Order: sequence, then structure tokens, then C-alpha cells
Amino acid sequence: MDMVKVALKHNEPSDPLDVLEETEKLFVKQKIETMEAVANAVAGAVGLGEFAALGETANKYDAYTSNGGRQFKVVETSERCSYEGWVPTGRACCRPNHKLQLHVYTPGMFGSREVLLLDRPFKCAGCCCTCHECCQQTLDVVFRRRASCFERPKACASQVYAATPEQKAALDPALKIATVRQPLLGGGLAPSLDVMDREGNALASISGPTCCVGGACFDTTFTVWSPEGLPIGKVTKEGARDFGELVQQSLTDADNFVLNFPKDTDKKTKAAMLSSLLLLDYMFFEDEGALACDPVNCACKFKCCDLYCCGCLTPCSCSCGEPAPPPPATGL
Repeated sequence: MDMVKVALKHNEPSDPLDVLEETEKLFVKQKIETMEAVANAVAGAVGLGEFAALGETANKYDAYTSNGGRQFKVVETSERCSYEGWVPTGRACCRPNHKLQLHVYTPGMFGSREVLLLDRPFKCAGCCCTCHECCQQTLDVVFRRRASCFERPKACASQVYAATPEQKAALDPALKIATVRQPLLGGGLAPSLDVMDREGNALASISGPTCCVGGACFDTTFTVWSPEGLPIGKVTKEGARDFGELVQQSLTDADNFVLNFPKDTDKKTKAAMLSSLLLLDYMFFEDEGALACDPVNCACKFKCCDLYCCGCLTPCSCSCGEPAPPPPATGL
């Protein structure tokens, strides 16, 4: 068995990002977290939907190529409750803008190898216009040079399946590939992201639909533009294709994405585009499901989409069964 591991280790690509060179499309699927969905449903059922965040769990994703092979596994590490000074940054109270790191792994026969580290600090975003650096969503993309899981299978297994905040890796500025940043005022009426290399040179920009973002019943497409203003790819959050997917998107925040880019795009740019897709999910689609039922008050609410303006998101929902407000008090 040791000889087999040694042979496979020598056949392991020196750069795991090489798998992106011949790829034109990636399918990214977020895993359904049962505990999170149950917590959300119970909180809504008892009329305490604001407490659903207490059941928020770290996200996990799988990325597949067009032939169905899984190329990457993405695992979030974040703290449920944390503070920076007096400012809370944990996911229990600040989702989906909480401080987090995403670890990107390539699967292997004897374990997984970490290839990318995505670091996003806490930002006060979504509730007001993006008019200051403290509101600008930012994601650093760092290449991970470390021992593979052939050399340390137990350590890698613990990182993939039981990652804790203590295992979060420190960023190495010398290995940074790119930075994804939301511009000031967030692109106006169309959500935008700027993708830059380590030196701050533009690699691409991403723009979304005008004013209206999201929705469980239809696709939401973000176009990727070259620095010259030419379209070079797109990120699509898929709407429900059948009743089962409609139920999934209505009751959970697990979504499916498709990333398209030209085959001859530089592999580091492709990695930055994959990272941008994950950031877009946190920015616009971590809404804990589109359907909220409150049997206590005989009410039901369905989120249709988010209205977007300068970085501010306003949910657009339709409701039914809400009890009529009590009549105003009248004096004698």
C-alpha cells in the first residue's frame, strides 16, 4: 500500500489548478444542511424567525466539471459567535456577512489536498449603501503550497471533515492570486465586483442584473467582463428546474451555480472567477430559503427577489394569511 501511495504521489500534478486549463464549465452545488433547515423551519413555525440564525452552519460546496467529475470540495470555517473589539463578526448574528475562510480542496484516492484559501473579513453590508470601505465586500484568493494528503492524510482528513477555527490558516501575501472587491456604491443599480491580481491590476469585472436579484423560480446571471470591456464568461445561479428543486430552494439556502469561461482563460483567472461565484452566493443567495411559514399567526411569506441599489438589498416578498392589525384605541 505504501508503494502505491508513493507512485500516486509522483503522478500528482505539481499545480492542482492545472485541472482548470481544459475546463470551460464548472457546476457548483451547495450541500443541504439538515440541521440548519430544521432550525429555520422551527423558528418560523413558532413566530421567532429572527432566531433562525442560531442554527446557521458552515457552508460546504462541491464543484464538478461538465463530464460529471468532482474537481473541488469547498469547506467554510467560521465561528458561530466572535467579536472584533465590540463588533460581533460571527455567523450566528452577522450571517451572511460574517467573517469566514473557505478552504478549496482537490479530492484524491487517499485524501484531499488544499489548493486555495479564500479569506473574507466581516463587512457591514447589505443594509445600507456601499459608501465606505467598511461596507465593501472583499475576498482574498491565496494559493496553498503545503504537504499533500499522501504525506499527512490524518491532518487533511481533519481539515476537510472537522475544520475548526483553530485550524484556520494564516494568509501568505506572497502566494496571493487575486482579490475580489465590491466597488464603492456597489455598481449602482447593477451589482458589481472587481477582480484584481496581487499587484492590483484588473483581471476582470462582474456585473449582475439591474435592480432585481435572485428568486427561486428563475435563473440569475452575472456577466464576467475583460478589462477591455468584452464578455468572457458568466456566473449563473440556477432557478428551480422541477418541483423538488423548488421545495429545496424554498426551504433551504442550498443553491446550484454554473460557471462558464473560455477554455484559453488563464487558470489563475479561472480560480478567481470560481472564488467570485462563492462570494456572490454569500452576498445574494444566503437567505435561508424563499418560503417562511408562521402557523402561530396563520401567516405565510414567499420571497420573490431582492431589490438592489448601490449595495443595499431590500427583500421583495408576497404574503398571505397575515392577521389584521388591531383597531386603534379610542378614548371615551
